[in-house]
Amino acid sequence: MSSNKRKGEYLSRYKELKNKYDYLNNKIYNIKGISYTEKVGNGIILTQAELIHERDEVVREMNEILTCVKDADLTPLEYVIVMSRFIDGMSYDTIARRINYSRREMFYYRNKALDKIKIK
Repeated sequence: MSSNKRKGEYLSRYKELKNKYDYLNNKIYNIKGISYTEKVGNGIILTQAELIHERDEVVREMNEILTCVKDADLTPLEYVIVMSRFIDGMSYDTIARRINYSRREMFYYRNKALDKIKIK
């Protein structure tokens, strides 16, 4: 697997993590009754504290991804492309239209940006 493909997959995890964060937040704030527990799919019961801990881990991972992007020396155009695609989940066609570049040019700048990003 190429380095840039691996970086793209790593950055794409942000959207999945955001969905998990929203789900956990919903569970934390919608737990009813005094037990403060939530049953999950496999029958394991999680306490509200465990849900909060899991949500905090998700936030930590999301922040790691954002830090990778922010620490890279990206041009404003490269930053917009990376954030639009990997953080916001926008399609490549939409990004190209929004920045008023062809898809080919947009991919060129996306690849330049990925070259600059360092992942752990």
